[in-house]
Amino acid sequence: MRLSILLITILLAIHGINGFAQNFAGNSKTITMYEEFQPASIELHNGNVIKEKHANVFLKNGKLLYKSRNNTIMQANMSNIKSVCFADREYIRIDTLLAYVIDTIGCNRLLCATLIDIDSYKSQLTNSQLVTKFDLGGSFVNVTSLDDIPNKEEISYPLVNYFFFEINNKIIRVHERDIYKVLPKNKQRIFKTMIDSPQFDFGNQECLKRILRELW
Repeated sequence: MRLSILLITILLAIHGINGFAQNFAGNSKTITMYEEFQPASIELHNGNVIKEKHANVFLKNGKLLYKSRNNTIMQANMSNIKSVCFADREYIRIDTLLAYVIDTIGCNRLLCATLIDIDSYKSQLTNSQLVTKFDLGGSFVNVTSLDDIPNKEEISYPLVNYFFFEINNKIIRVHERDIYKVLPKNKQRIFKTMIDSPQFDFGNQECLKRILRELW
């Protein structure tokens, strides 16, 4: 029961995630984006930049993780964060989660948030060993080291990508209805023609890049 409640809470905490354009993103042996914690530059809304030596992205809810001085894994206060830059990609905060930049045209961007597919994961769980090691109700993840997290060969976390556009500093989820209603009338017909093509797929990055290039 505790396992089911926790999984549902995580899912609902990601505001409005149902209905997003999404696609399967493979499987992960860890519950973080990077197997090892990485250096990162964290830009806050007040303009300050923090250099963090040990940072990561939590795949359960898309939040930023970092290690404190005593090596405890902490969950960051997302309301203060504007963006996070790792060596290989830049993340933008969307509500309570981080989404990385796929493509940029001018000031507009295509973003992607990679998360554990909760429904698929629930279907393959056989016990609650992993989930009960986390306390998501507080301000931190209650583990002292990643070595404490089970990482057996048979444990695999299915991942899913959720896509967004950032247009003129406004976040738009990649969904036919949401995109259509913000387009000017002269672009709505072009958009309908694009998505009616048999080759078009809202879960395909190249198709979404085309929307970014041609409609904004």
